[in-house]
Amino acid sequence: MGTEELNYLVKEYKKLEGYTITGVTTSSVDEEYPGEDRFVGLVLEKKASKKTAWVQRDPEGNGRGFLMVEDYPDVHTFNTHVIATFERPVNKSTSYNSRQLTFSMSMSLDLADTTQFGNFNREWEALACVIQSLKATRKNHPEFTTVLGDDGSEESGLDYLVKIDLAYTIPDKFKGFKTNKAFDFMSRSNSKYYFQPDQRDDVVADIVKLLGVASKTQPHGSPKGSQ
Repeated sequence: MGTEELNYLVKEYKKLEGYTITGVTTSSVDEEYPGEDRFVGLVLEKKASKKTAWVQRDPEGNGRGFLMVEDYPDVHTFNTHVIATFERPVNKSTSYNSRQLTFSMSMSLDLADTTQFGNFNREWEALACVIQSLKATRKNHPEFTTVLGDDGSEESGLDYLVKIDLAYTIPDKFKGFKTNKAFDFMSRSNSKYYFQPDQRDDVVADIVKLLGVASKTQPHGSPKGSQ
């Protein structure tokens, strides 16, 4: 496509600026040529003005065209305070509780999908971000996630992960966020996630399976698993 043709199309499409799509329609059957393609059109309105934008193969209308609709990610960054609780005391705790590691981190989440499925994905992504951060800490500063095994040897506290608590800082632009369905992922479990085998919900169970944590965590109430 040459520059001249591109400029022509841009000029044509600019006629749609300011209009709102209020519906989808189709062209009527041509009685003289009933086998001809019927077109799909977008019904556009702006105050008293109304238009239909037909999706065609070319300006002459030589067949139907395809209008590709691209979803733009509604990605926002949240500062998040994390408390990770382990089944056993860690070598270098950052909390008054010797079994805990506390830290803050930023995570970017896509808020576009406000359905239950979208909230499940957001919750999963948030928890996965925390696990990956813990793994990075384990690699770079192992003293913060090292616990003692049954034989007294040093082991990874991520294998004994019991609970993760998250506290999100909501940006000012989201005032009144509690009415926004995109934030339901924060309230489903009050952002508290339990990793004992008998306490895991679907999100945690999936995280454990895919990210390989809490492999040695005991069931809730067992002598070694009690906090």
